[in-house]
Amino acid sequence: MADIGVGRRIIHIKSMHLMKNSLIILLLIAVFAVMGVYLFEASTPQASNGAADIGGAFSLTDQNGKRVTEATFKGKDTLVFFGFTSCPDICPTTLSVITQVMKGLSVQGENLTPVFISVDAGGDTPESMKVYLSNFHPAIVGLTGNEAEIKQAATAYKVYYAKVPQPNSTKGYSMDHSAFIYFMDKNGQYIAHFSHDDSADKIIATVKPYLEKSL
Repeated sequence: MADIGVGRRIIHIKSMHLMKNSLIILLLIAVFAVMGVYLFEASTPQASNGAADIGGAFSLTDQNGKRVTEATFKGKDTLVFFGFTSCPDICPTTLSVITQVMKGLSVQGENLTPVFISVDAGGDTPESMKVYLSNFHPAIVGLTGNEAEIKQAATAYKVYYAKVPQPNSTKGYSMDHSAFIYFMDKNGQYIAHFSHDDSADKIIATVKPYLEKSL
């Protein structure tokens, strides 16, 4: 009988340990979940008024050789994406999605201007941008500039980019960069952003209600 009592106490102790460990695991999951939400919200810079601090002044050259500033897009909703013309996958894929968005919006698309800003000052000229963008929707405006001009635009949109040595490539380097699509309103204010792997349907569902207000 004593052995049975001891066995029961051992089982009870083990059960208590299992419950304790389970509670610890659940607590850790909850903590990480809260941290994940916090980090996601913190990843979008906020202005003092609570709006996202994305967008601002820039001065660049478009694919037709015309100087363009943020004031050029005053009164127009925009989709802004940073990349470079020799990007092997993310940029052409994203620009193809933006092309699908423009086609899918139909009439509403007339109130939206997609903007592709190069992060490769040494490699992307207005001429090369024009050739590259001919593969995508004709409404896309391509912008490039010198190092200082591109840095100003990237800083305004909180975009990370860096030149990465790539000895086996044609240029000898590639560009690492963040790949968000920013939806900006007619006053250049941030509305929403999308990941480079978001579908055209998801983007359309977000931007269409805003664009319909302008019709």
